[in-house]
Order: sequence, then structure tokens, then C-alpha cells
Amino acid sequence: MQQFVAGKTDEALELLKQNTVMQPNSIDTLKVTIADQIKNLFPQFGKMLSSEFIKESKVKNFIAKRFYVIKFSKFFLKVDFTLYNSGTGWTITSFHYNEEADELLD
Repeated sequence: MQQFVAGKTDEALELLKQNTVMQPNSIDTLKVTIADQIKNLFPQFGKMLSSEFIKESKVKNFIAKRFYVIKFSKFFLKVDFTLYNSGTGWTITSFHYNEEADELLD
């Protein structure tokens, strides 16, 4: 999240590649999508200010979902990571971002 908010999208996605079971080509596709949204959608949200960890939901100590918010001067984006721990460490199994706050408000 820190890399992304600092404008280092390529570095952020490389970190994701190193810590996920997601296919590298899926992340490459995501990279193109994010670049387009940064150019065409994010300006409507205003200046990117920071990210903030919001909460984590867990199933015992092997599945977790972590929620973050990227704060812009006019709006926000919710970012969530689903993680799995096989006993040897945590791996990111999915990553999503959108404008929906429902899961944050529970």
C-alpha cells in the first residue's frame, strides 16, 4: 500500500507478484487496468493523500481479509487483500479495490 500511495505502482505490483498465488499475467493485466484508472478515474477523486489500515477479519490463523482505504482529497477507495497461511507464512490469494464501503461499516 505504501508503494502504491507513493506513486510507485510498478514496485507495488512487483511486491504483489512475489507474495501471491495469483498468476503473473493476471497481475500484468491488472497493471494495465490500474494505469488507465490512475490516468482517467483517479483525477476525479482529487489528490491521493494516504492509505490507512481499517480492519482485519480472520478465520482462526489461516485465512484473513485485510481492509485498507486509500484517501483522496475528494473520495476514497477500499482495498482488500485475502490471505492464506498454510503454516509456513502468509500468501495473498486475492486483491480487490473499489468504491464500496459496506464491508468497512460493519
